[in-house]
Amino acid sequence: MVSSSLSVDLRAAPLDLESVYRCHSADVARWATRWAGPGVDAEDMVHEVFLVVQRRLSEFRGEAQITTWLYRITANVVRH
Repeated sequence: MVSSSLSVDLRAAPLDLESVYRCHSADVARWATRWAGPGVDAEDMVHEVFLVVQRRLSEFRGEAQITTWLYRITANVVRH
């Protein structure tokens, strides 16, 4: 039986920015809009978050879910 790509163990395979962006940019936009309000440019926030992700992706150890890590980065970007 072939496993779905959603069930892939992220610790087993290196993450690349493009796949993380493709899978999670909508979540990041939703979180940013929720925290910053409807007047925020969600696309700009997503780009700011993924600039941080690009710099720090090699530091992600896979001990938590990638969404937990992105959630925290998004919160920090919105706060600043």
